Amino acid sequence: MYYSPRGIMIRRKRKGMEQEFITAAQAAKKWNISQRRVQVLCSSGRIKGIFKLGENWAIPVQTPKPEDARYKTREESE
Repeated sequence: MYYSPRGIMIRRKRKGMEQEFITAAQAAKKWNISQRRVQVLCSSGRIKGIFKLGENWAIPVQTPKPEDARYKTREESE
């Protein structure tokens, strides 16, 4: 774990690749949603490549914000 300009970052080597992770609080700020919503998305498996470090979620930095499945788009409802 190290500190970067974006806050606490976690580096993890996997299969010869080094990957950076952010916390749920940092992802919430990045995606402009609440930290609790990010935690719910993590626990329901909606975010790929996550893992838990103690009580914190580690989310890959490059992961895009998942679509909100609570609402249907116009195309789905027609």
